[in-house]
Amino acid sequence: SPRYGMRWGQHWLDLVRYAESDGYREDAYRPDAWPYRDYVIKSFNDDKPYNQFVREQLAGDELNPDDPGVLIGTAFLRHGIYEWNQADAEMHRDTIVKELPGLTGELFLGLSVGCAECHDHKFDPILQKDYYRFRSFFEPMLWRDDLPLAGREERAAHDAAMAAWEAESAPARAAWEAEGRSARESAAKKVLDIFPPAVQAMKAKSAADRSPYEKQVIYLVDRRVEVEAGRALDKLKPKSAAWAAYQPFLARRPPPLQPAFVATDVGPESPPTKLKSRKGTTTVAPGFLTILAPGDLKVEPIPERQSTGRRTALADWITDPANPLTARVIVNRVWQYHFGRGLSGNASDFGKLGEKPSHPELLDWLTAGFIENGWRFKWLHRQILLSAAWRQSSMVVSTARTNEVDPGNKLLWRFRPQRLDAEQARDTLLLLAGEMKDKTGGASEEGLKPYPSIFTRKRRNSPDEFLARFDAPPGFQSVAQRDATNTALQSLLMANGDWPLERARAMANRLFNEDSTASPADFASRAVVRVLGRPATAEEVQGGVTFLKAQQEQIEAARAAAPPVEDPAALADAAVWFPGLTKPGESTAVFQPGTAHEKLLARPTSVETTAFFVEAVVYLESVYPDSSVRTIVSRWNGDPATRGWSLGVTGAKSKYGASSVVLQLIGDDFQAALTLDVVASGLKVPLKKPVYVAAALSPETLPGRPYGGNVRFLVRDLSDSAAVVQEAQIPHALGGGFVNPERSLVLGGRDGQGPHVWAGGIQRLVIGNGSALPASLLPGRTATAPGTLVDFTASALSTPDPTAFKWIKPANLAHPAPPAALAQVEALADLFHVLINSNEFLYLP
Repeated sequence: SPRYGMRWGQHWLDLVRYAESDGYREDAYRPDAWPYRDYVIKSFNDDKPYNQFVREQLAGDELNPDDPGVLIGTAFLRHGIYEWNQADAEMHRDTIVKELPGLTGELFLGLSVGCAECHDHKFDPILQKDYYRFRSFFEPMLWRDDLPLAGREERAAHDAAMAAWEAESAPARAAWEAEGRSARESAAKKVLDIFPPAVQAMKAKSAADRSPYEKQVIYLVDRRVEVEAGRALDKLKPKSAAWAAYQPFLARRPPPLQPAFVATDVGPESPPTKLKSRKGTTTVAPGFLTILAPGDLKVEPIPERQSTGRRTALADWITDPANPLTARVIVNRVWQYHFGRGLSGNASDFGKLGEKPSHPELLDWLTAGFIENGWRFKWLHRQILLSAAWRQSSMVVSTARTNEVDPGNKLLWRFRPQRLDAEQARDTLLLLAGEMKDKTGGASEEGLKPYPSIFTRKRRNSPDEFLARFDAPPGFQSVAQRDATNTALQSLLMANGDWPLERARAMANRLFNEDSTASPADFASRAVVRVLGRPATAEEVQGGVTFLKAQQEQIEAARAAAPPVEDPAALADAAVWFPGLTKPGESTAVFQPGTAHEKLLARPTSVETTAFFVEAVVYLESVYPDSSVRTIVSRWNGDPATRGWSLGVTGAKSKYGASSVVLQLIGDDFQAALTLDVVASGLKVPLKKPVYVAAALSPETLPGRPYGGNVRFLVRDLSDSAAVVQEAQIPHALGGGFVNPERSLVLGGRDGQGPHVWAGGIQRLVIGNGSALPASLLPGRTATAPGTLVDFTASALSTPDPTAFKWIKPANLAHPAPPAALAQVEALADLFHVLINSNEFLYLP
């Protein structure tokens, strides 16, 4: 099963502190980190020998750089925390390198080598010199972003296609590069002035004159220069004729090969490793732990690989069958993941502060068999899973004797109860709801999408809420064993969170659609079997029937008291709509929250640039009573940790004032930190009147604003022929990054479920590129404006191309039940919600 690799791959990702963002304050997303995750999953599914698995991660670039399936293993060296806009490049380079000796010692050897950085280890026989001997293996490491993750033939084919494209596009490309050169150089100079003089002196040297150490430092400098230069070009593009002429060629450019998120050595020569003490500075050569291998080590460079060969030497020693630690450490980890606790309780610390194995002979026997059987995990799993120890029940009742001799169950007289971890709980809910979409690899997905949790984007500073609440590690450090906390926030999330509630409702719809004629007793019984995986007791069935009846009566009573839904055709009086136009119900798309006509999915052929405009003719039936926003159009899911934008009208209790037009932008601030900036116009949209609303984004800064851009807002009451256009020009603080092509463009709401939907009509909506609005207002315009991406009218819903715009149903209508049965389905959803909140659901028996 491919899910074996997904499950056990997740354990390994915890250990190597895998994440898809940089951490620190900036926390930039790493779009090319995911191939390492797929490499780990595939390695487990292929039952790759563990010694080979380790060698590829430590030195895949030295072993076989032409095999992308081996090279990607070195992404292990790149999962550390990083901040591209760090001005102290030398300190940053040191931070990146010095993390790896400690991580390598804990992960592969079960020893806290990092504790010896400042002095000899206080508890274990690890000298301070040993830490620096270990560090020397990683001293020449260089992160790489210029290598493709492809084999020789694929690279050759791509090179040929690029050569042909470059010849075709040469004149247009040269013109654009010439025009942008000044902006790039100006941005680069501004950035370089931030770095210390010593770093600026390194940058001033030619590449050939730089030392290996200087090349490593300048790599970090160049990353920041490229980001700032790219931003300068983005500001230039909207007003550049050369860029406009170059764009048709860009559309024909061969798709790039997948970038390799990997590391190599800076060259065959390594920077020195220096141990500084009160006695002076000593240069340390690579070597192993003195207690295990006291002699000196001679490492030969690998010129054909442009590498020092140091990491290969380290990998060979770690995976040597004679090494007393490596195999024992991983065998103990596998035991821990099966039983909830290792034979040795501290999986990453086999030193003095760790626990001695409860069954040392068993650990030795499994380790010897693991090595003899080719270092293969599936052999090890089989030995454990067929054992009587693993097949015990957690329901064994303790006695006075067991409480006296072994209250902690170290001797395994019963199975240790285990809670579902975060990914198991989330995936189980999606499976029960019938929503899980199959995925076995590829780029990561937003948490709101129903894919297996291992493929959810893993941002360090803004993790998925459900996974984080149930103790999924954020990826800042290696995690040998997850916590299993019990907190009030978990209960509040499961009881009141939108996501669990939507899953319960989907479960109810699924069960009801399978057999809508089932009795309440059948529904209660089947719900228990589905959620808890066992037959329901008579008491549970009776309790479920009573619960369903009470909930259904309460829901029906509440629904009877609700006001009736207005006739869509009566949303506005035709006399005050538009002179000469038909009734709104015929000429306007009517958006009704909570129905199948809640919002529309638009499918433009291309996306906006950082300079674009939105125009709409709308009719607003009501605003939210709280601060929620009635959304006109968005390319955003409502998550402040996700890039996007949204144009809408504020609720009654908004701090920006009721009925005010606002543009929400989620992108990069001046430090490239992901930021939500609400650009409030101060212009009001009157209720139950036709209104023209427009917003135009420009990258130009306003006086006194050194960074960001501005938004020009227009609002006009179209029911009054004498009304003038109200206008406001408001600055925003973002440099870009708010146009997210991974999010859908949605009219009347957001790309996801929840509130913030439009209530009323949208007669026409236009989106186009460019920071200048068309000369004529939208109501009187018939021709398509230049740069138009979307031109929506209600007639588009009945055109020959129905794929351009499509109504999106709310999640609770994904499997709509007949109206007469709605109360029955909602009561069943409440029953599922109770069941998924039970301890029995969250704990393995």
